[in-house]
Amino acid sequence: TAAAILFAFNLCAGADTVLDEQFCQVIYSQGLGDDGCPAVRANVRSEVRGDGTPTLEMGDPSNPPIFFLHGYPDTSAMWANQFARFCGDDGDFFCVAPSLQDYHPDFPRVNDSELLWSTQVDKLHAVVLELGLTDITLVVFDFGAYFGYHFAARFPELVLRVVGMDIGFAPVNASLGVQVLVPSDDTLAALFSFQQLAISAFLSDDDELMQDFLDSSLNTTGVLPPPCVEGMCEIAPGALEGTIGARTAWLHYNWVRTDFPWPSFFEEPVANWEFTWMPTFPADVPYLFMWASAHFLSPGQLEWIDARGEMDGVSEQMQMDSDHWFMIRLANDVNDKLAAWFAATDPVEISTTMIEPSTTIDSEDPEESGDDAASICTHVALFISMVVFVMKI
Repeated sequence: TAAAILFAFNLCAGADTVLDEQFCQVIYSQGLGDDGCPAVRANVRSEVRGDGTPTLEMGDPSNPPIFFLHGYPDTSAMWANQFARFCGDDGDFFCVAPSLQDYHPDFPRVNDSELLWSTQVDKLHAVVLELGLTDITLVVFDFGAYFGYHFAARFPELVLRVVGMDIGFAPVNASLGVQVLVPSDDTLAALFSFQQLAISAFLSDDDELMQDFLDSSLNTTGVLPPPCVEGMCEIAPGALEGTIGARTAWLHYNWVRTDFPWPSFFEEPVANWEFTWMPTFPADVPYLFMWASAHFLSPGQLEWIDARGEMDGVSEQMQMDSDHWFMIRLANDVNDKLAAWFAATDPVEISTTMIEPSTTIDSEDPEESGDDAASICTHVALFISMVVFVMKI
């Protein structure tokens, strides 16, 4: 209840912790310089889209869209360097970076029944529909890659191309042991140790356990700490001060959930799936896979991409000389590659036609409009507070 009231008043005040405290201040300014990132951040808009999904947006909405999906344990602020390059003053794109469920400290906790991969993809689709996006460039990382691949499989008509970062997919091959990981009583033992620890922290709702594991166990595998751990970001709603929050591990818990097994998200029987994470991948959608470590690769994954590239002339895979968060550590190198690949995969004429948004705002005097919005927002915040008060008594 307190979180609901705080969210309502933060919304009115225009505050956004992800934008105000994480976009530049952690380590996201690498590649932008000390003075560059604040100037970029001033042009980023914090919005709430679709079914209540917070987004960071930058650029002209009539430009071709890039839809960025962050991973675990990160926030949408991780794409600051890419926003600056592709959607700044000299950029040709419209950048949209949604927050995954329970990955924004200013928003109330999502109901447990909604913490499903399928629901997450539905909510991302709702964002796309509200904004009227089409010909989307998906740039997806870590757990965001799963949702991006699922999105492309379900809505191929909306996707122009896909860039996957460090989490890819592989053709199902029983002889190589590459199969769909269907949740069962034995699934937990098949996961990485860090996934097992994250699930334990989530089930016990233990923020300290989650933080202890992030501060120590990732280093033992040769992976540098996630950017937001170094800066002690508070990510999940209501997280203990100085921790990212155990709620962020709901993503991992879906691996083992047998009450709502994630493959049931698709109608196609698992026995007919072509790939490990989804039934199929759109045949005419170019795919760039950028990766840093073989730690997350499956047998046959790179070979499939190379073969696809021989057929369409543009799909490819590229290894980065960095760790898991190479789009931050090597921002300029990554951005140069993205720019070159975008140019190579642009249709002869990129369609910038947008579906009519579900809501429109009439043109009026900016100051008058701002006053009206502030008044409405204040009344909404007060109404929420009254509802919460009545519920408590």
